[in-house]
Amino acid sequence: MDHELVPVGPWLEFHGDRCRPPAAATVLARNDAGVQAFRLGRHLAVQFHPEVDGPLLKRWLDAGGDKDAEQVGLDPGQFLAQTIREEPGARARAGRLVAAAVRLGGQERVAQA
Repeated sequence: MDHELVPVGPWLEFHGDRCRPPAAATVLARNDAGVQAFRLGRHLAVQFHPEVDGPLLKRWLDAGGDKDAEQVGLDPGQFLAQTIREEPGARARAGRLVAAAVRLGGQERVAQA
């Protein structure tokens, strides 16, 4: 994992989707589920959800995500409580991730000028 671009998690992953990066991409992070972040030129792509906080996860769970959580062995209430506990750290990690993406985009533009 490239910790300069993708800070160490935990990061929320709440889907069964998989991505296959383009051949020219550099994989930055992966886990047992597959590729979780990659870089392609000045672009940074993530497969996890750095934007999720308690209220957003609650909306997802209320919209049917509770069944999805149960299918993968998660207790929806515990999942939500853990996400809320992680909010301060998750917010800081997301800020570092966005700052890294902005720097990455800016570096490429300078290099092209």
